[in-house]
Amino acid sequence: MAGEPPSSGAQMGVNSRRHYNVVHPVDIETPPLASPAPAVSPPVYREIKHFKKWVVWLIPVFVAANVVMFIITMYVNNCPKNSVSCIATFLGRFSFQPFKENPLLGPSSST
Repeated sequence: MAGEPPSSGAQMGVNSRRHYNVVHPVDIETPPLASPAPAVSPPVYREIKHFKKWVVWLIPVFVAANVVMFIITMYVNNCPKNSVSCIATFLGRFSFQPFKENPLLGPSSST
């Protein structure tokens, strides 16, 4: 037909969005030229799974460990007891040291 690109012997199969839109070639058997042409059937697409689905867990574990360690060091730091002035005093012993003592807003270097 006019306007359609010429077809080759192979077609491309596209996986759905939930499988990361990976494109895999799919071979289709072509009948020999001497045999009568059968009725045109729609192309058959099959889903190819190469990898097992996995759950990301390593980064959330590192983030959680860092948050827990930060809370523990802020508890040990106890700014109101060890410093003259503190930032965010409503946090009690979890309050921060002033910028003059610690410019990074965290526990003291001695902690």
